[in-house]
Amino acid sequence: MEELLLKKSHLIILLYLTNLGLICNSVLAQGLCDKINRPADALEGDFKTLGDIALGCSPLNIKLQNLSGGTDVRYDFYYNGKTAALDTVGNTDSTITYFSNNRTTVYTILQYGKKKNGKKIYACKTITVRHNSKPYFPSPTNCGPANLTLEIPVHPKNDFNSYEIDWGDNSPKEIVNNLPYNKTHNYDTPLSSRNISVNGIYNGAACVSSSEVITMDGKGGQPKINSIELLSGGDKIEIDLDGYDKPYELFARNPLSSINYPSNPLTTIKGGKTILDLPFKPQTCFTVFDYPNCPKTSGEVCTNNISEIKIDALNNVLNWDAYILGKTNVGFVNLDATSNAISRKLIITDFNNPSFSSEILVTSALDYSDLVDCKKNYCYQLISEVKGITSGSKLVPYESISISEKKCISRDSISPTAISDVYLTVNDNNLIELDYNDNSGWNVPKDSVVIFKSLLNQNDFQKLETLKHPFGAYMDTDVKTDLNVYEYKIVYKDICGNLSKPSPPISNIKLSSGDGKNLKWSIQSPFGLDSIAKYELIELDENTNTVKNITTYDTQIHEHLADLSNFTKEAKFKIIAYASSGVLSSSNILIIPISAEIYLPTIFSPNRDLSNDFFEIKGQLANITHFSLNIFDRWGSKIYQSENQEDYWDGKINGVEAPNGNYSYTIGIETSDKKTIKQSGQFIILR
Repeated sequence: MEELLLKKSHLIILLYLTNLGLICNSVLAQGLCDKINRPADALEGDFKTLGDIALGCSPLNIKLQNLSGGTDVRYDFYYNGKTAALDTVGNTDSTITYFSNNRTTVYTILQYGKKKNGKKIYACKTITVRHNSKPYFPSPTNCGPANLTLEIPVHPKNDFNSYEIDWGDNSPKEIVNNLPYNKTHNYDTPLSSRNISVNGIYNGAACVSSSEVITMDGKGGQPKINSIELLSGGDKIEIDLDGYDKPYELFARNPLSSINYPSNPLTTIKGGKTILDLPFKPQTCFTVFDYPNCPKTSGEVCTNNISEIKIDALNNVLNWDAYILGKTNVGFVNLDATSNAISRKLIITDFNNPSFSSEILVTSALDYSDLVDCKKNYCYQLISEVKGITSGSKLVPYESISISEKKCISRDSISPTAISDVYLTVNDNNLIELDYNDNSGWNVPKDSVVIFKSLLNQNDFQKLETLKHPFGAYMDTDVKTDLNVYEYKIVYKDICGNLSKPSPPISNIKLSSGDGKNLKWSIQSPFGLDSIAKYELIELDENTNTVKNITTYDTQIHEHLADLSNFTKEAKFKIIAYASSGVLSSSNILIIPISAEIYLPTIFSPNRDLSNDFFEIKGQLANITHFSLNIFDRWGSKIYQSENQEDYWDGKINGVEAPNGNYSYTIGIETSDKKTIKQSGQFIILR
């Protein structure tokens, strides 16, 4: 039996530990108002509020009466469940005023003290305080001094238990328990004004009275369009009508085609917010008509939308439709309405930072230029405040607001205009130099320029280099201009981070020759902006690289048959293309080695008559890098040899004239273009 009791004790302890957090939270929430948290010998105190007030409206005055019979009795009027340091927070004063600003608040009052026998006493009471807000109702309507129409709508502010209406004519006060409420009250005695009031009743206590003095001239209770807002997409409109929970006739007109409203309404709407399809674009004007006992119209308010947002350098430039002020004919009451004043402001927000918002008054009728941080995206709404006079027999001033559709602009997708004035040339080292003139017209400062490169017709542009704007001529050293045609494009980035459209592709002119005589050059243009006006084929001196000869061609010709006879070692050519603006671009320098050509006599007469006296080599000898000449007599004996192509044989063997007759020779030659020439033959000495 004892073992069973021990197990039960362990189980109880385990359950206690498991729920310790819950028990602790409960102690914190209830504190000394819960008897289990008081000392074991504590007694129950007692007090009451004078008038037995347990709830009321802010500000609520409470006076307490001590019924405990204890001594040194104190009160904590804002007790929150804490058990420590009560002596430092207690209040011997028994009077307090409670406030509640935004919501109904429940307060706990803790009484504590001692009995004469020294035992502690505790007691608690709660006080509920409703926040101080007036009942809401639209301004009552009247058609004159004989009657008045009042509506108390369903509204967040109308959270009372009931409402007490005083019509201001000594008639019995009316109690309203259910909303919405709408009633027309008739008066026995016509007066020029009436003072009516509506009290909000909270659990039997009258809280705050909302009263209004009504001038009984028939002008009260005009339906009022508080605002219209064009919604996202521009196809729907939200109308906020200050009116009763009953149908009103809504009329619409197209201000660009007529000043008259049609005789038939567009639809009916009730007080509050209504979303409708927008009947006319780009603008629609609205008015509301009511006939409780006499015709009443609202003022006119028209859409005023932002028609365009465009980017101009570091500015966002907004344009909006003109708001048409003046008289409009509301035909169903046979009198004109007038809108005679408008003021505007812009609400600006950061698309990526909703907490950022600014408000700017705009004075221009149609546009505004906003200097912005171009790395951010902005949204804009135009708020137009309209003032005027309603139509009907009672001309009542009114004010309304027209809110445009919120429109945002992002620079993320903007591609600034390209730089088209790009050009290149091939320098004397056959390297490509690229340059540009900034003709983009993009007036946002530029940060950098990116150069892209591809082989011709491969359309495989790869980033070559990123340079700060502006830069001098860029030299591309990784090229073989005698073998390839390259394409280049440039793209710039402005300080806002936007990348421009690419420039037109430009290419180097490649000059080549397949057979060493027929010259051809590529047809792609080295100019992005200008067309090619003409070509010049330049012959260069093979020793000094100065211009030796120029041949001009029009743009339809891209080949030339070279005359190499004026060159000895190598022929040098290049093409210069001229743009229509005068800019020029050179091709690579094409070098054609001149092949070695030798001529030997078949007979010579070394008789000292100054004619044909030597056996010598003639021809194109400049490209010869190695030379060997051997001469043999008729029996095959070598009688002469030389390794200098400028040497010659004078017809003597060891200083003695060789006899007339047949002789033979062999020649071995190596040229600068790695060619080898071997030749043998015979010749005759004849004196």
